[in-house]
Amino acid sequence: MTCSSSKMNNLHRIKDFNNNFTINIPKSWKTNYYYDASTSEIYAADTIKELTKSFIIGVSFHKENLELNQSYFNKIDSLLILKKLNKYEFEQEPFIKKPSYWYLVKGTKNGFTYHQLNITIKNSEKSYINATAEIYGDSFVDNRICNSISILKTIQFLE
Repeated sequence: MTCSSSKMNNLHRIKDFNNNFTINIPKSWKTNYYYDASTSEIYAADTIKELTKSFIIGVSFHKENLELNQSYFNKIDSLLILKKLNKYEFEQEPFIKKPSYWYLVKGTKNGFTYHQLNITIKNSEKSYINATAEIYGDSFVDNRICNSISILKTIQFLE
C-alpha cells in the first residue's frame, strides 16, 4: 500500500490485559478486551460513525512459534478460499521493524462489500501478533486502510 503521511489525532495508549503490547487508539473509540493463558486481544472501533464510514481494528498477541514461510502462506490462502475472500495485494516485509506478512482481501460480509487488511508480525521465536483492519462498504477504502495502518504502526511490544 502506498499511503501518504496519514495520522489520526486525539489518541491514547492502551495496553492489552496480559501486558504484552500497547497501541494508540482514538479516545472516542469503543474498546473491548479478551485474554486467556496464551492470547491477549484488543478490538476497537469508532461506534459514532456509520459502519461504512469507519473501520474496526483488532490486535491479538499469541504466545507460540510462527514461521512466516510458504506453508503459512498456503494455510492463509486456504482459509481465504473457505471464507470466499479474494486476496488482491500481499507482501512479506518488515512492519514496525519486525518480520511481517501482510495482505489485503475483498469480499462480501453482512451484505456489505468488505475489505480486510491483515498483518502478522513476528516478535520473537515464541510470540507474534495478528493485526486486522475491517473496512465495510466501498467509499474511501484506501483512506480508511491508510488510517488503519497509521494506528497499527503504533503497536509496541512490551516483552
